[in-house]
Amino acid sequence: MKRLVKTSSKSGIGRMVGLSWKVLGACGVIAALGVVPFAQATNLVSDPSFTSLTCTGTTATCTNGSGQLGYNTNATGWTNTSVSGTLGYNFLFTNTTIATNSAGVLGNAGSLYLSNVGTAPNNTYSLTGTGTNANGSGFSGGGVPGGGSFLALDGDYQTAAVEQTITGLCGGCKYTLTFDWAAAQQKGCSQCTGNSNDSLSVTFGTTQSTTAFSDHTGQFSGWMKQTMTFTTGNGVTSQVLSFLAVGSQPVPPFLLLTNIDMEYTTPEPGTLGMLGCGLGLIALAKLRTKRQRKS
Repeated sequence: MKRLVKTSSKSGIGRMVGLSWKVLGACGVIAALGVVPFAQATNLVSDPSFTSLTCTGTTATCTNGSGQLGYNTNATGWTNTSVSGTLGYNFLFTNTTIATNSAGVLGNAGSLYLSNVGTAPNNTYSLTGTGTNANGSGFSGGGVPGGGSFLALDGDYQTAAVEQTITGLCGGCKYTLTFDWAAAQQKGCSQCTGNSNDSLSVTFGTTQSTTAFSDHTGQFSGWMKQTMTFTTGNGVTSQVLSFLAVGSQPVPPFLLLTNIDMEYTTPEPGTLGMLGCGLGLIALAKLRTKRQRKS
């Protein structure tokens, strides 16, 4: 009987050693295959600063890529939606000089250009120059964060969202969205007077909004950095990210948008797998020690 117990103990330890090597091997596979795709911080948004542009249409022209999105210009991956068959009055400007030139850029309801300098107390920022933004930090080089183009979304006329489908998601995962936005007003029209209350409504499964900015006649707010966190539903692998401008005047309010970044922020599946491997090896080690004591 003693022999049998002894033999059984040794063979049990041997089985545990073999199992330990198998667990180590599985951990190696997880390390090789599971971690790399998720561990790297990758922006999931295509054309985040609207620099991949094409002019479209046969009767409508655009100025060096600037124009009404979906009417005479397009940005890769982005869609300007319509409401009741009317295309959103959402414009794309390739630089601040074009955006503030009185010649304007063409849209389906005429041309558009924006006010350059704010007139409200303590708001002396320039869309085309240097200054201080609403959060108190400086900007320069035309004031466009990221150095790319930007969208100007109308908050009260032909309002509709600009959207992009984000792919490569995992269900129940957390994503951090950051972007730069500003409040501005249209210039050169009879209705372009009065204060407006502007905000951006952002939808990615659920909807969140920026803090409303009280925009005075002819004012540019300066660029503001916004961060939001969203969690996908179970089984979700793709989802629409949309931006909708909300304003309080019939013509003046425009919300500017650029430098969009969305990244995965939940612990990576590979990391969780490696944690599970580590716990498994600890449990095996404890079990092996316990059996050795018994033998």
